[in-house]
Amino acid sequence: MADRTDRLAVLVCRDCCCGNPGKHPDEDHDGQLDAIRSAMAGVPDAVVAITKCLDVCDRSNVVVVRHQRRRTRSDIWLGGVLDTRQTDALCAWLRGGGPRSKPLPTVLRVAAFRPPHPVHGRGGRS
Repeated sequence: MADRTDRLAVLVCRDCCCGNPGKHPDEDHDGQLDAIRSAMAGVPDAVVAITKCLDVCDRSNVVVVRHQRRRTRSDIWLGGVLDTRQTDALCAWLRGGGPRSKPLPTVLRVAAFRPPHPVHGRGGRS
């Protein structure tokens, strides 16, 4: 169970190339976002936020899973989250508490990366 200092957030980039049906016409971007929101609905102290560009466009369809506990924060960056198998694995992992309780699923490890510089995004919308 999460306490008040244990928060989980999923930042979903939906700007110039992430979530762009012109660039990725075979991906159901709205369905992916709905699935992530649904998975997070039952997770205590968890939020889903849509962000503008995170400046890692070469990794199109970026999702950042942010776990903050007390004064420590860890971010897991996932790029190229473009198929149902990855989205399903992400959602199952999040429903189970994500980084609070389980390591990153194998199917998502290939998508994990470190951003080349500190990235905070250019704003967000929910």
